[in-house]
Amino acid sequence: MPSFIRFLEVFATFITYMSYVSPAKKSLEIFDTKDTSKVPYLLFVFAIWNCNSWVAFGIQINNEPIYFSNIPGSILFTIFITVALYYHPFKKANRILLLIILYTLDIAYLYICFYYISSKVNGMLCVVANVLMYLTPIFQIYKVIKTNDNEYVDFWIASAFLMNALSWLTYSILTNIINLFIPTFIGTFVSLAQVIVWQMYNNKKIILTKEKGISGYTTDATDEKDILNSNRKDIKNHNINIKYDSLPQDDIERK
Repeated sequence: MPSFIRFLEVFATFITYMSYVSPAKKSLEIFDTKDTSKVPYLLFVFAIWNCNSWVAFGIQINNEPIYFSNIPGSILFTIFITVALYYHPFKKANRILLLIILYTLDIAYLYICFYYISSKVNGMLCVVANVLMYLTPIFQIYKVIKTNDNEYVDFWIASAFLMNALSWLTYSILTNIINLFIPTFIGTFVSLAQVIVWQMYNNKKIILTKEKGISGYTTDATDEKDILNSNRKDIKNHNINIKYDSLPQDDIERK
């Protein structure tokens, strides 16, 4: 059993590191598109709080997998928020003020956790921060259902959170760390719900396959009439075949 737990520690830490790739990818997308309209700011603010709490708690109880797996997260999530705020349409002065507040709270919280809060209290803060981080995507799920647009849920981030929650949930059961069990149990189901909702609404999308070397693109079924009306000429000129699922045939102009 000790050898298996050690393997699980390494595996869970590795999965956690892999989960940080998704925010990094999102940051690169923001660099490229300058679009921050669908950035889940609240999720990543709670993610920073969560990582900082676990770093302090892991050091206090001398648990290397816990603090080693969260140190990169604390840094990367802070970088991600910085990039997102940099390209946010707020006035420059407001963006700078928000970043100063974020960095100040970040450093102050770590200092307080290390020097003024016991491991027991810090463990409870870990639970609260972790639960809030995992529950925040419920708002994204609601937006997907309301708008029929699954882009409000990032599939890779949701999948990474799911794998991360599952691995640490297993580890918490075997090591009897209740502070870790509660949030990862909740996180497993919320992350799974995100993946399911993303897939459900992804199946409702219409795929337009372009021929003659023109790359394809994806759009929502609800936008099909607008696309046909605005791009009818392009469809004829570029010899585009339209694949559809459940739209009336009268609404689609065949080649």
